[in-house]
Amino acid sequence: MRATDLLIAIGATLGFASADVVCNTEALHHAAQVIADTANKGFEKSVKALCSSRIVEGIAEIQSGSIILGLNRTCSDCNSNDCAQQFDSIIKECVTGQELGGGIAITDGITVEVSIDTSLSEASKSKALDARRVRKAKTRTKHKTKAKKAKKTKSRTKPKKTKTKPRPKKTKTKPKETKSKACPIKNKKTHGKKGSKHGLRSLIPTLFPRTGSRQSSSDECGDFDENMHTPAGWGETYFGFTEDGTMTPKKLASLAKKAWEQAHNKRPTKLLLVAALYVPKHGVYFGTIPHKGGEDKFKADCARFTALWDRFLKERKFGSASASQQLYHAEDAAMLYAFEKGAFGHGPEFPPGSMMVTYGEKNARGTPPQHVATCSVGNTNITPNCNQVLRYMGVKEG
Repeated sequence: MRATDLLIAIGATLGFASADVVCNTEALHHAAQVIADTANKGFEKSVKALCSSRIVEGIAEIQSGSIILGLNRTCSDCNSNDCAQQFDSIIKECVTGQELGGGIAITDGITVEVSIDTSLSEASKSKALDARRVRKAKTRTKHKTKAKKAKKTKSRTKPKKTKTKPRPKKTKTKPKETKSKACPIKNKKTHGKKGSKHGLRSLIPTLFPRTGSRQSSSDECGDFDENMHTPAGWGETYFGFTEDGTMTPKKLASLAKKAWEQAHNKRPTKLLLVAALYVPKHGVYFGTIPHKGGEDKFKADCARFTALWDRFLKERKFGSASASQQLYHAEDAAMLYAFEKGAFGHGPEFPPGSMMVTYGEKNARGTPPQHVATCSVGNTNITPNCNQVLRYMGVKEG
């Protein structure tokens, strides 16, 4: 009895359900050798060894002759006989039945695959071809010395060397490199100097703008939609806004850095941290630590959003009189500015996908600016702390 027939008998006796088999569309090469390998006792042992392995949530492979068996098991209690039956179904329906190069079968918790390794049968052919190439190369080397002598006499004509001096081509490519470094918005004056292809390419972004493409160019080369500024009554508290269709944590960090540089140029007298809050389908909102009257203004403005921010407004208090006495933080200011702009979701939280990044002076005024973990400064001395508020508002750290 063939090994495959034995596996069929085992599966049929135990009543295991067979999976839907999908055959490989590639024709089976060296069919006689492959079919002979399926009848080998080593093939049966390979199937049993693979199906009885304890690998869970991983891919295991074993090769028997020209046949490669693959198993991906996602359950720890899958029956090994059920596994063997699926291998046999592929051999019967695909390999011996239609002479195709293997297939795949999927059941609950088990995925088995059969593929054919044709490199073993073609190894001898490739060796023969390599031997022929070596022999031809050896015979050609005898005539190469004569050809070199003939070429030396022809190469004495020096006019050919003068033709190989088209160096002006290198100078033509240099202006293209310098033009590509300019920002897209600042290249409007150079359209006339470019060729027709470059002119059409420069018009494509304006005719068919991509999502967020207009703002991404302004973020790199221009200003925000609202540069960092201090509204009336906010002392040395700065806010800003920029609109963008797509966002990544890395891009949000670069925007936070740019907002910090804008606020820093205005020379605030105290510690400067900028929080950047991204709200999907709305944009990025920037806020700094409320200083010089900013805390009183913050509490007054926050009272207008008690329906959404009631827990934060009523419960915020200090934990210790000897620790940081900063009641509100840059993260709070960024969220408040987003609320004032109407960027909030259903209920007391921001839309899914909202995230925040903080950048600036971590410990003291004048220290080197850097990416700061959100809610890291003075976080332990307020209740509820900054991280609790962010979770309550549905904001994740970028």
